[in-house]
Amino acid sequence: MVKKFGLLGYPLSHSLSKHLHTILFSLKKTDKYSYDLFSISSDCFKKNYQEMFKLDGFNITAPYKTEIIPYLTSLSESAEISKSVNLVEIINKKTYIGHNTDKYAFLKCIKKYGLNKAHLNTLLIGFGGTGKMIASTFDSINLNLTIAVRPSSLEKHKTFISLNKLNNISLISIENISQNFNTIINATPVGSFPNINLCPIPKEIIIKSNFVFDLIYNPTKTKLLKYAKQANIPHKNGLEMLVLQAIKSHEIWFDITYTQSQIDTAYLYMKKVLKNG
Repeated sequence: MVKKFGLLGYPLSHSLSKHLHTILFSLKKTDKYSYDLFSISSDCFKKNYQEMFKLDGFNITAPYKTEIIPYLTSLSESAEISKSVNLVEIINKKTYIGHNTDKYAFLKCIKKYGLNKAHLNTLLIGFGGTGKMIASTFDSINLNLTIAVRPSSLEKHKTFISLNKLNNISLISIENISQNFNTIINATPVGSFPNINLCPIPKEIIIKSNFVFDLIYNPTKTKLLKYAKQANIPHKNGLEMLVLQAIKSHEIWFDITYTQSQIDTAYLYMKKVLKNG
């Protein structure tokens, strides 16, 4: 019997998840799993979300990473801290556990890129579900982080930081970024396909940094990363993080482990998919 998995979100017309999970299935030499996209608009969500629980497990992307929480049985620690779910583990078709594999993937990336050093002055752009995950990750390893948000949402986010006791986190208005940051992380969708000519912050701020990490992977070079490249600033997109969070999904669903060679194979495959897309 084929086990069925999928991705819940909207819109999903440019999602790479089916390609990614299919290659991960193939690396374990199995044809017993399928992965599909479930693009459900906001006005249809409450009518159709239950279809997802008929699967054997599913991933979640915007705009449902928090909206799905009330319908779950429980949350893992990573999901509880970030208040964001990107993976649902289904046990015996009646227990639904929410996880956040983004935190695992993000932590692996910042360690690899050397962004887990105490002396770094880091700016995070955006404080949605992914931004909250990043903030909780930085706080958990005692790193300071400044988050740039819209002026209208400052008070709301201050309340979140206070309630969750994120002591290493500070907020500023995205319109009033005055100091220099040696590391910039973008956790907003600004610059993603199809609005590829947008950039979340001015070029003048970007070119004063030493490293830029844009969690967007489509396009592979956002406007933000193009500015970094023009200034010869080291930079990374979000493709490696995408692969790592999918790897973690499979480890949770199937209780398996991927070798570094298999992870590298999946990453190179996805680079080709993006290049040919």
